[in-house]
Amino acid sequence: MQRMKAAIARLMPSWPAQRIRNVRHLPGGYANDNYRFDLDGNTFVVRVPRPASPPPSGLSGGYGTPRAAERHYLALNAAPELVALDVESGAMLTRWIDGALFAAAPPSPAEAGAWLATLHAAIPAGARSYDPIAAARADLASIADVTPAAAAALAHGWRPAAQRGCHNDLNPWNVIKAAEGWRTLDWELAGDNDPLFDVVALAHGLGYDRGALAALLKAYAPSPPKAAQVRDAQVAFQLREYAWARRQQQLGNARPEVREQARASAAALADLVQGLER
Repeated sequence: MQRMKAAIARLMPSWPAQRIRNVRHLPGGYANDNYRFDLDGNTFVVRVPRPASPPPSGLSGGYGTPRAAERHYLALNAAPELVALDVESGAMLTRWIDGALFAAAPPSPAEAGAWLATLHAAIPAGARSYDPIAAARADLASIADVTPAAAAALAHGWRPAAQRGCHNDLNPWNVIKAAEGWRTLDWELAGDNDPLFDVVALAHGLGYDRGALAALLKAYAPSPPKAAQVRDAQVAFQLREYAWARRQQQLGNARPEVREQARASAAALADLVQGLER
């Protein structure tokens, strides 16, 4: 709570601390703690980075620090309304968004595909790039017991079919169905990447099977990508997920969902790498 109050005071020094009401910690954060609170009839969310969390990996170029580039994406109408951002510490203040998370009200594949096409059309390119293979390689650099499938995926690399502005962390907890439209949270990893990475990440988070993924792709683009391109994007995504979870475990994060992510992504990689071209 003290870190939350200090972050608000740093971001908005004119706001009186005694008028902050109804503070609630929002569950689910790993690198950050997020708190909802009321002030003078308005509701806000403050993001407070955890001191021991490593910075995001896989980001390069553009706008100086990663947080400075994040401001670029937060200017989008699809993002939360930004009130204040400290690019040095990563503390951020946004207005609360009323609505239902995708996790609670999942869209149909056709809805998800059409929405993602609209989101990608709005995300600008050129602020910075994001390389999920580089992120995985950095996270696994100090891990001794990498699974054979993850090692094979690293060796295979990735040949993106296209590059454009992407979110790179789309999951059902980062999208809200609000009255004014669907809003997307958590732009820390945004950057130029293959849009198929966002496609397979969203389909995975929503639990789509192969048929639902095909329906999403059909709604996303009139010309479907080749099966090998989709598979390679799935390999890159699962490798990033596996590497992140293993690194979190090494740092002492023993949350059950982190252990499950490491297990599930390792199993998915074992299936996917069997089809990789040698």
